Parts: sequence; structure tokens; C-alpha cells
Amino acid sequence: FEALELDVDYARENGAQGVALGCLTQDGHVDRERTARLVERARPLEVTFHRAFYHARDQEEALEVLAELGVERVLSSGAAQRAVDGVERLKQLVQQAGDRLRVVPASGIGPQNGRGILEATGARDLHLSAGRRQTSPAWQPQQMCALGAADLLAESELVWTDGACIRELLAALS
Repeated sequence: FEALELDVDYARENGAQGVALGCLTQDGHVDRERTARLVERARPLEVTFHRAFYHARDQEEALEVLAELGVERVLSSGAAQRAVDGVERLKQLVQQAGDRLRVVPASGIGPQNGRGILEATGARDLHLSAGRRQTSPAWQPQQMCALGAADLLAESELVWTDGACIRELLAALS
């Protein structure tokens, strides 16, 4: 959390227009205390609650908390993999939010579906990466050693450094 606070400070002190953040409790609710602290710390910057919203146990309740805390925007795919598949849910969230904050459709948005998503949901903004993939010119297919983890994490998994594992290894080495 201290690292998040420092990131917010850095953004504010270095000319950013806003910050994106998201704090949930372990049981899937907006962490009201920490979110409030970060929102207050970010001012006068605009605050967007990022994709942590996707994992809120009750999105209607989460939206109410975020509006109460003064968050300006919430990213959402409408509880679907892609926003285009969640337009009905997005429309409900946009209506619930009213003028208190903006629900911003996100995930899988591009020229082929952006206008339709705005029209179907009543949203005023879109969030997209507009990224294109290409093979790196430095790629050498004969090099078979991957630079990432051997097996990817599931959305529900966490990884942390386990001190007991390290102690066990040190004991085995001595």
C-alpha cells in the first residue's frame, strides 16, 4: 500500500492528469479505507478505479461506494471477457452511475465495435489499448528458453515469496 501511495505522489508531482487504482478487500468488496486514502492523496488529479472492479463481489454496491468516495471513472467490461459481450450489464451500470461518475467500457474495444458499445450502453468514454502485436526483430526462434514463467497463473492465483521455502533451500545447501 505504501508503494501505491508513493506512485500516486509521483504522478501528482510530475504533471499527470490522473491516476488509475483499485483496492479490494480479501472478500471482494471495495476497500473503502484504502481507496479513500488514495483518492484524497491523489487530489487534484482525477481518479479512475481500474479493472479491480471486475473482481468486486457486488458491482452495484462497489459502484455506490466509489461514487461516495469521489472516484471519477470506473473501468468495466460489464462482467464479460470483452465489453461487446457485456453491453447490457454496462448499460445498467451507466444508468446506476448517472452523473455521479463515469462507467468506462473496457476490454476488446476497437474501431469495429467502439461506436456500437457507446450507443448500446450510453457511456461517454471508452478505454482501449489500441495495441498491435508483432514479432520482435530480436526474436531468435532457435532460442527455446522462455523469458517468462514456465506456467502462467490463473486469474484466481497469487504468487508470493515464501520465506519457509527459502529457509528450506538454505538448510539443504548447508
